[in-house]
Amino acid sequence: MTETPPPVYREVAISRDARGHYHASFVYEQAEEQSAKAGTVAFDLGLKTLATGVHEQGRVYSIGGFKGYRWYNVRMFSPQRTHLSMFKKAGDHFMQLYKAAYIYPVSSPPITDGIIAIDGKHIAAVGTAAEVMQRYPGAQVTDLGEVLLLPQAVNAHTHLELTALAELGKEYVPDRSFVEWILELLKRWRATPIDVLTHGAQEGCRMLVESGTAVVGDISNTHVSLEPLLESGLYGVIYHEIYSPDPANAAPLLQRAQENVRRWRSEYGEERIRFGVTLHTPFTVSPELFRLTVPWVIEENVPFCIHVAESPAETEYFFYGTGEIAHVLDPSIIRADWIPVPGVSPVQYLDQLGVLATHPLLAHGVQVNQDDLRLLKEHRA
Repeated sequence: MTETPPPVYREVAISRDARGHYHASFVYEQAEEQSAKAGTVAFDLGLKTLATGVHEQGRVYSIGGFKGYRWYNVRMFSPQRTHLSMFKKAGDHFMQLYKAAYIYPVSSPPITDGIIAIDGKHIAAVGTAAEVMQRYPGAQVTDLGEVLLLPQAVNAHTHLELTALAELGKEYVPDRSFVEWILELLKRWRATPIDVLTHGAQEGCRMLVESGTAVVGDISNTHVSLEPLLESGLYGVIYHEIYSPDPANAAPLLQRAQENVRRWRSEYGEERIRFGVTLHTPFTVSPELFRLTVPWVIEENVPFCIHVAESPAETEYFFYGTGEIAHVLDPSIIRADWIPVPGVSPVQYLDQLGVLATHPLLAHGVQVNQDDLRLLKEHRA
């Protein structure tokens, strides 16, 4: 070295090429400069790039660089974005705009010639191209062309362990009622080997993913869907199902459910899949089990689900104690001393037991009246 380097220079790296020539490289620090251009704020980090290249589409990319002793990941950029002021530190985000011929937000009417603005991992705006580009004039726009953008689907009620029995759903028996169909389903389910149910749950997860579903609420009695769900990449809740009209079974059944949920939370965490509990139906679960379960799910913030208001037969039974639920189901399931006929709708019965205070997920809920809807809205069920 024949001269002193400037004060901002730090380490000096000496390299020798194939011809015997020596080269000196300097890592230096430079004050960050904040610049504003077209409404976009970026920072010049004084990066020393480790490597650059050009891929097959002719876009330039940088592999990364240092500022002082700190490493910064540098995102791929096009020849139009090669100025260092386009870089930002890890943890900061670029606003990205994705333009499509059609956008269907679901919560609002479809948009023609629309844009979705993405800030990091979050959607910042959805609207027409003119509106969003005016709001973010300096953001990069990726035009996806003649496509339709819409949110991924949410399937709030699945029984993945019953996927192997899908053929039953295709059978049409004119004189078979809903309750009789349920009894036939239970009969076949109990006769199906566990490995067949497990394979069915795996196949169900595959179909969900391939259909564009992102979130599920799965009810499981055997828990064979637990591992397939965790491995699938899906988000959602798996509900441990409890079923018994006998009040004497209430405490031990709830204890088992609590042990399962707490063990799953400890073993797997709840980053993608949460663990909850479901009480089968109001007419197959004792009032005592409901009363014991409600305080626990509220205290420990456990997701809660119930099948309710599923058929006219259920409504008839709760109002009058008559119909096929009273006459077709086994007496060991329906006993007046276990589950008294309340004389109200199934939804109102749950409200009397304090169940709606848990903000439960109600599966089906198709046999409801205006009073039921008012209660559901009031309790945000």
